[in-house]
Formats: sequence, C-alpha cells, structure tokens
Amino acid sequence: MSTVLKFIELAEALERALSQKQWELAEDLLAERQRVLELIEPGSLDDASRDRIRSIDGRCMKYLIEMQTSLVSEAKRRQRVARYGSSDY
Repeated sequence: MSTVLKFIELAEALERALSQKQWELAEDLLAERQRVLELIEPGSLDDASRDRIRSIDGRCMKYLIEMQTSLVSEAKRRQRVARYGSSDY
C-alpha cells in the first residue's frame, strides 16, 4: 500500500473514531497519521488525494469543534451549579 493511501486510510479511520467519540482510538490514529505524514514524499499527493484529505480533515475538525463547544457548555453549567447550588441552569 502506498504511503498516500495509508494516510487516507488513517484519515478515514480517524473520522470514524471521532464520529463515534472513541477518543483514545482517535488519539492513537492521529499519532500514527503523523508518523505516516512524515514519510510522504513532497509532491506525491495528486489533486484528488489532496482534496479527499482536506474533505476528511474538514469533517474531523467539525467533530472536534462540536465536542469543544459541548465541553465548554458543560463546564459553564457545572460552574453555575457549583456557584448557585442548583442544576436548573
């Protein structure tokens, strides 16, 4: 399997892990993806592969931003509960 195809395969696996909230798996896949990225020769990505990777990365970022927003909201809710002693917020 070519390095580019391996990178795309890892990107797709990362997207699946993020969509299923499998954080430890996503972290491992991200680390592996970084190692494979270092092996990709400059200029070896064709336009179709580059576009596919960008599309997958965009969806991954969407999952991460949604999770970050959710975590911030939950932290604020917990802060209000701690401050005011009620979970009605």
